[in-house]
Parts: sequence; C-alpha cells; structure tokens
Amino acid sequence: MSAVMNVQPWLKFTATTVGRDKLYRAVQYFSRFLAWYLLQQGYSKETVLRFNNLKKTLALSRKRKQDMSPFALSVERVIIHRILTPPSSRIFYFFLTLFLSTGGGTTVMRFGKPIEHVEQAVVATAAKDEFLRFCAVGKQLSYAGYLSYDALIFLDGAGAFKFKNIKRYTELANKFWLAGITFSFISGLYKTRQTQIRRESAVRGIKHHGESEKSNARTELKSLAREQHSVTKQLVQDGLDILIPSTGLGYLSLDDGAVGLIGTVTSIMGAQSQWAKVNKA
Repeated sequence: MSAVMNVQPWLKFTATTVGRDKLYRAVQYFSRFLAWYLLQQGYSKETVLRFNNLKKTLALSRKRKQDMSPFALSVERVIIHRILTPPSSRIFYFFLTLFLSTGGGTTVMRFGKPIEHVEQAVVATAAKDEFLRFCAVGKQLSYAGYLSYDALIFLDGAGAFKFKNIKRYTELANKFWLAGITFSFISGLYKTRQTQIRRESAVRGIKHHGESEKSNARTELKSLAREQHSVTKQLVQDGLDILIPSTGLGYLSLDDGAVGLIGTVTSIMGAQSQWAKVNKA
C-alpha cells in the first residue's frame, strides 16, 4: 500500500499571511540574484528583464496582497484591468483602494500595519526587563515608521498616486527598517548574555547542590539551550537582513547578487520558523 502524502502541514503553513509572504519574499530575492547572475553570464537583456520584472512584480504583490481579503483582491483586479484606464482614473483608484481597505475589512495599502506595530509597542511597555522593554518598543515603533513609508511607496509603485519625494520616502523607509532590525539584533545580544548568566548559575547548581537541585538545574539547562537556539537563529537572520537596508542606504556596496542571496536565505529561515510555529515542530 503506497504511502499517502500528508499535506496538512503545508496547508497550515500557506494558510498564514506570514507563511505566504516568506515564500513570495524568497522567490522575489532569488529572482534578484538570478537577474544579476544571468547578466554577469552574458545572457540576453530579454532574459534578464524577465527576472527583473518578476522581482518587481512580487515586491509589489507582497505589499498589496499581504493584507487583502480574496474579495478585495477580486474586486480590485476586475476594476483595474477591465474598467480603469490610467492616468485619468488614478484619483478614483486611490479612493477605491482606501474604500476596499475599510469596507472590505482589510488594509489594502498596509495602512493598518503601522497601527498594529504601535499597539505592539504599547504592549511591550509591560515587559519587566528595562533594556528588553526599550529594545522592543524601539523595534515596533521603527517598523511602524517603515511600514508607513512603505505604504506610500506602494501607492507610487502601483500608479495610484505619484509622489515627488518618493526617493526620500524610500530612504526613510530603509532607515526605519534598519533601525528596527538593529533593535532586534541588540536585543538578541542582550538575551544571549542573560542566558549565559543563567546557564552559569545552573551549572553551579549541579556542582554544589543536592540531587533535587541538580535535577532542576539540568531541566533549566535544557530549557536554556532551546531558548538560546531560537535567539541565535534570530541573531543570524537579523545580522544578514541588516545588510539589505544598509545597502539600500549606501552604507554598504553589496551587488544585487549578494543582496538577492541574503534575502533568499533569510526568507527561508523565516519560513522555517513559521512552519515550526504553525505545525508545532
């Protein structure tokens, strides 16, 4: 009897917005790498253009679809492609997308995302550790700023509304993104140090206490090992991701090939974390 493939884990993963976004992001950045690689290998401009277009389309699609319901997507697709003809309909399209973001129960332009991060920043103020509280609030507010400008970049890229200062908005978005990752990275370093302190205490407990204390210390060490594994993985992911906005801001001079590979790797890492979360792996 042939084995039946269990697709439930995959369905659970792709049913989440984060899961789908990580897949889109992986393909987007891998397309960026392929476009660079094929250009270096002397392939035709048409071939390179295909992957560049795929990269741009996925980037815009991630901004648009991440928060849209199937209903809103369907209505938007019909109106844009069958009724509206730019540029005369740009103003109407702008208000239409705003309508879909409220009436459709979704945030088409990701306008709701910054508010979510502000709310998370408020929640983070309840953290007991003062330094972790500072990092968590800074991270969430930075991402709120990043997504606010990202929404404007989407409007410009979608052709709904053209901004004269779009380059400045892109720069500010990258700065907020960089700040958010930096807060996350510093928080990871701090957690690593705190874990080391707790680990040293547990090791001393094994050496100098009775059997009951030793058993508790061993349990604590196993728990700390799991925590540190998660923290270390996030540190590596943040350490790689931070190179992307740094390059966009001109602080580093990585080529598209390097940025594409970095984005692909961190997308896969994020997808693995989301897979483990939804499937309790």
